[in-house]
Amino acid sequence: MVDVVVLDLLVRVVHHVTEAGWPPADLAELVRRQLDERHLVTLCAALHDEGREHRRRDHAWVEAVNTIGAERPLVVGTADDLASALGWPHC
Repeated sequence: MVDVVVLDLLVRVVHHVTEAGWPPADLAELVRRQLDERHLVTLCAALHDEGREHRRRDHAWVEAVNTIGAERPLVVGTADDLASALGWPHC
């Protein structure tokens, strides 16, 4: 149940910040500066999920997100995955 709630929260946060004008590249730069590559993978997965959920499948959006990383499922099944999703350091 925790993973479902965390995944939903991440997609909602990504949706709100992108709707407020933050493009994927800026979000990726923020994550690179404040966190690390593990968190960037989580951001990329959340951006892809948000794009699907909110039908942001235009070419520019997909290209911007693919520049950050390939599409992969957003998984929070381990303590490290969950820590990454929450922006915490490695467990």
